[in-house]
Amino acid sequence: MALPELARAEALVRAGKAAEAFAMLEPYEFDHSGNPNFDYWYGVAALESAHPDKATLALERALAVNPD
Repeated sequence: MALPELARAEALVRAGKAAEAFAMLEPYEFDHSGNPNFDYWYGVAALESAHPDKATLALERALAVNPD
């Protein structure tokens, strides 16, 4: 997946700026859901920024594709 925002969002989550990462990734959810790397970081950002419903769906998608 060629989404440079994903690497930036990962860095933001690791820096404790999950809300910023979530806002950055949310517009891409429709097009990139199903990609386990996107779903993982989107889910983590959602969880850490008080969006548990979105986090649950994204992390379940990531696990369905890549259970390891």
